[in-house]
Amino acid sequence: MSQVFLAYRSVDAERANTVRTKLEALGVPLFIDHKLISGDDYIRVINEQLDAAVAVLVLWTAAAVDMSSPTGTANFVLSEAERGFSRGILVAATFDKLVLSHLPVPFNRFQAPDVSDWIENGASAKHQGWQSVLKALGNKLARPGLADLAIALESADETLKKKFLHDYPSDPSSQKIAADLEAFERSEFEARVSAARKRVQQRVKEAEKRLKLCRDEFEAQVVELRAGRDFMAPDPVAALDDNVAKLSNQITIDEDTIDELRTRAEKAEAALAELAALKPPAGGIDVAKEESARAADIRVNKQETAASKTDTRRSLAWPAAAVIIAACVFGTGGWLLAQNSGNQPSEDAQALQTQVASLSTQLKKSQAHSADLERNSNDLAQRESKISAQETAVANAKAELDKRAASLKAQADSLSAQRAELQARAADLDRRTNDVQRRESQVSAQETVLAALRDELDKRAATLTAQANALPAQKTALEQPAAAPSIPFSAQCDLLAGYQYDPDRPEHNGFARSIQDDAAAQAVCEGALQSANDRVTQRRMLLELGRAVEGNDPKKALGFWQQAANGGSSDATYVLGKYYADHSDAKSAWDYYTKAANMNPPDPLALYWVAYNLLIRDGGNVLQPTPADPAEGEKYLRLALNADFAPAYYIAGVHYWQKNKAEKNKADQNRDIELATRYLTTSWCIKHDADAEKFYQDKTKQTLSCQ
Repeated sequence: MSQVFLAYRSVDAERANTVRTKLEALGVPLFIDHKLISGDDYIRVINEQLDAAVAVLVLWTAAAVDMSSPTGTANFVLSEAERGFSRGILVAATFDKLVLSHLPVPFNRFQAPDVSDWIENGASAKHQGWQSVLKALGNKLARPGLADLAIALESADETLKKKFLHDYPSDPSSQKIAADLEAFERSEFEARVSAARKRVQQRVKEAEKRLKLCRDEFEAQVVELRAGRDFMAPDPVAALDDNVAKLSNQITIDEDTIDELRTRAEKAEAALAELAALKPPAGGIDVAKEESARAADIRVNKQETAASKTDTRRSLAWPAAAVIIAACVFGTGGWLLAQNSGNQPSEDAQALQTQVASLSTQLKKSQAHSADLERNSNDLAQRESKISAQETAVANAKAELDKRAASLKAQADSLSAQRAELQARAADLDRRTNDVQRRESQVSAQETVLAALRDELDKRAATLTAQANALPAQKTALEQPAAAPSIPFSAQCDLLAGYQYDPDRPEHNGFARSIQDDAAAQAVCEGALQSANDRVTQRRMLLELGRAVEGNDPKKALGFWQQAANGGSSDATYVLGKYYADHSDAKSAWDYYTKAANMNPPDPLALYWVAYNLLIRDGGNVLQPTPADPAEGEKYLRLALNADFAPAYYIAGVHYWQKNKAEKNKADQNRDIELATRYLTTSWCIKHDADAEKFYQDKTKQTLSCQ
């Protein structure tokens, strides 16, 4: 069976046992060299297991990278890790944060997830570092679901186990999970069956009671029968009817009612559809029909005018002809009579002359009437001409109106497009104006930041020169001029007013040991606060803005710090504690220190001062709000060390050196002295704290060795 080789120092057995317990619970087969019994060929067995292992899991600790063997035991961890690295099966985990910067080549370039706080926080399967370790082991063991399995087994939610069973059916643990789930479901089902049996039994008892009451009622009715009174026998079947039967009948009735309502709804929908089909088509007056009617009216008017003109001409022609004929007849007759009578008019001639005169008068009247009719005819002709001209004018006006309407519509569309374009240009102009103003502000702030960067770059020049000498291969790249970086406002604020140990500040951003230009720092941090789009950056900018205005307006700075603390900034909470400590309010200072130390992420300075107050009870400890509590103090001290807070190494050395005096067991005394020496060495040789060297010389009359 393929195994995982677990490599660790014997002094780290307690942490290794936690790892072994967790992995064995996941069904991961392990080989642990510390289990070898006396008499085994130690070296041969280890080499065979290293050759056969599918993965080598190395637990990096301070002891694992220490070649001096302070406990007197051999250190094979580096050799075992090298074998795993050469075979490409190495998996590593870092249990001491300090070790990350002390791993030897080539392991310092190999990924080693940080699990330094895993065990202290309960060894949770959801820990990010532990999840990374499990994923790496799962790849080596061909068990891609190993990390998910750990979470599923640790959780009380059965859904996660079912999901794992569905996603990874071939995993060795799937059968056990399936069996456990089946056993659980079977037990739940059997419990429900037992409850159902009890309910059936209860119902049987209730039915028996009803039948007994029914029999008693029957016997009572038999007595009535014998006495000759009305007899009504009870129905045993009806007596057994309960609410279940009533509900069944009601369900049937409700279903019939639903079917009837559904039928009615379908009929109503059909009626609505039929009504919709009968409605006239939507729309206004038919313009084409109206225009046709108007054209017909005009044609009728024209026809009536023409008929009137014809009738007028006829009425003028006939009377004129009659007058002319009468004049000719009577004139001829008068002339003949005159010739016959010797120019002496007779009575007949006189009568004829009278008739001629009358006819002449009538002729004149006819001529006058004819003139009137002619005038009427001319008037009608003029009216016809006017109507025709009006029709032409109306047609021309209509055509002109149509052209003007089309032109106006085109102009309106053009104006709408121009208006939209002008609005877009105005909005774009506003944006550009705002951008220009913002850029002017940014340029002004960046000029200040660049000035500070120049000073910082000058300070780093010596370090870069040393690195260039140590890394010849990178010398050419370092000597080439680089383009000026575009530095975010938040990074600029960090560089001008950032706190060194603020856990919210990204590690690659700079910080300011002291503010050189309060006004410049305030301007940059205010701009960074306005452009911040996440809660962590906002509270960091509030913290640093308070630092920028502290010298000119302490009350305003206190307000910024309070806002940052309310937003979850542990460093702002610590700064508030320091403010009250500086103002002799020990209780408020202690409350803020402990709160900052217990926030997530905790503030390293707060962790340090809480540990200091609980462990080191000397004149430098000004708060002393509670009695000394070494166990609680060591908890905060470990967290401060995990945060790599430099002064924590010194007080760790002092604490364990003093703790040695209280130990009764010699082994515990030696362990405390060893721990104290290690922390003092780190404080002096790596963190360059001269107090550590002085303390060690005072205690041992010797100097600390950094070799």
